[in-house]
Amino acid sequence: MMLKVMLLVKGGNATRIGRQRNDPRLRDVPIIMITSRVGEKHRARAIELGVDDYLGKPYQESQLIDAITPLVERRRARARAAGSAR
Repeated sequence: MMLKVMLLVKGGNATRIGRQRNDPRLRDVPIIMITSRVGEKHRARAIELGVDDYLGKPYQESQLIDAITPLVERRRARARAAGSAR
């Protein structure tokens, strides 16, 4: 899931991320946040909320691919491990 947000404040986006991380059906869905807020305070808050990666705007396509690739690989590794455990 990619989130394009203007502000990372209490409520709103923060609440949405928290609900996703607490929902068993969605907790393993990776979140990449894309925002103009590039300060360390905002990045740290996003990571604290459970975001898997955080990109500042403007971003390059290669940055997005670099963010997505390890998330996909991690998901594939989990699927393989789950399949071999059966």
